[in-house]
Amino acid sequence: MRLLALTILGSALLLSVIYGGFIAGIVFREPDVCFLLAMGRWIVNHGQIPLVDPFSYTYSVFPNGNAYVVYQWLYEILIYSVQAVFGLIALLVFTAIVLSITFIVMPMRLFAIGGGNLVLGSFITVLVMLGTLSHLSVRPELFSFLFTAVVLELLARLSGRQSLTSIDWRFVGVLFLLVVLWTNLHCLFIFYFVLVGFFALCLGAYSLVTREALDGRFKSASAAVVAGALATMINPYGITIWPFTFCMLTDPINKTINELRPISTAVFKNVLDYPWLLLAFVALVVFIFSLRKKIESGSQLYFLLLIPAAISMSLLAVRTFPLAALLMCCGLAFSPILRLADGRLDRLSKQCLIAIAPLGLWWFLSVCTFGGFGAYILAAHVVPPTIPEGSAAFHPPFDAIEHLEKLSAESQPKGNMLNDSHYGAVMMWQMKNPPKVFVDPRYFLYNVPLMNDYWDMVLYRNKPEALLDKYKISWVFVPASTALARELSTQPSWHVLYSDKDAAIITREKWQKDDRLLP
Repeated sequence: MRLLALTILGSALLLSVIYGGFIAGIVFREPDVCFLLAMGRWIVNHGQIPLVDPFSYTYSVFPNGNAYVVYQWLYEILIYSVQAVFGLIALLVFTAIVLSITFIVMPMRLFAIGGGNLVLGSFITVLVMLGTLSHLSVRPELFSFLFTAVVLELLARLSGRQSLTSIDWRFVGVLFLLVVLWTNLHCLFIFYFVLVGFFALCLGAYSLVTREALDGRFKSASAAVVAGALATMINPYGITIWPFTFCMLTDPINKTINELRPISTAVFKNVLDYPWLLLAFVALVVFIFSLRKKIESGSQLYFLLLIPAAISMSLLAVRTFPLAALLMCCGLAFSPILRLADGRLDRLSKQCLIAIAPLGLWWFLSVCTFGGFGAYILAAHVVPPTIPEGSAAFHPPFDAIEHLEKLSAESQPKGNMLNDSHYGAVMMWQMKNPPKVFVDPRYFLYNVPLMNDYWDMVLYRNKPEALLDKYKISWVFVPASTALARELSTQPSWHVLYSDKDAAIITREKWQKDDRLLP
């Protein structure tokens, strides 16, 4: 049994290496990392958070009605600092370590705390890890994933303290500090209140139904909700972070972002989503069978309901798959169905508890080391990193940008630029003095009418010539395959300044000396 337990441990560490390597191979493929690094660089160089957007010329003229808030400023400073001091490989290693902690270390810890079978927990952890592969990136949400896992563990530990009669102020204090960080790193800090508030609600509801007195666990969770609300005030924008966050998360522009759309049959076409689908199936089956058992505590009710809550959340937006995987894992870790008493699996689980020691420092450091090592090996010796990396879906216009930067000041295109949104992000990071962009992947900055006009111009539909004049566009920088590039390249009033298989830069004399826009 011990040999088998050690084999499971070795396999987990080997998977950590592979996971780290996979992370290093894919997370730079999203152009989003460009605007995150660019904003971090701007803040560091200027010593302040910008009051107006420094990269676009359309946001200030055609505002979307929301206040300008750099809501992830701390994350942008963090990743830029890592990149600037230690290099791109270090940024990949850092990302791999954070994600390895979140999706390998923490799931096993939850099973150890919840008393679930560690052999089954290892299988669930593999599904959690593999289920995140299609949704990994160097975006600030990786800290929302990590903090979600940490909050779940703290709630799990609190749930086991049945003799607690008063508020655990250490528990409250730790969560207060966590929310301060979370609020300045990513907008999903509001998820904290869902996790902790729902925990307090389940405890309170169970006590009300059974007519039991509210114990220290309920009081601690309730105090943590209040403390968390106060913690969100510690940010550069104070209480205004709340209305901004709700406006951003409910902005109509989100309907145009594929990852924020409801789940569809497309997930069955992506092999990388299969582990997540299997995890959801297993969790749903366990949930159904768990309904046949008596609910014996409010915390048991909470962990049980995490499973349908996670599945429901993922149905609304596929981008929530990693969060849903963590919630389902926690629900499974505390399910009485997976607590196998006696038998070979139970004996093997006890050996795994000794060999792996999920709650020990050795397990934590081992996974961090092996996950970071996998990222380092791939980035340093197999695929040297670039920002952003090309993929089948996106080809960064590096040659076109190099051509632009080699032009003399007199030859540089002047006036307002219409750019591909992803090209805008690449320019923000790659160019020393990037021109102000029309749009970029920060879609929440731009109002819906402007984005509709953008697509009409790029796709060359609905009187695009009038729209080009409306925004006083004097040059365009878009993929060479777009309808706009094909049409303008044939018109005598437009001149092809640069073109290759990926990108085209096309200019005209009109509006070069009159680029002032009116709302």
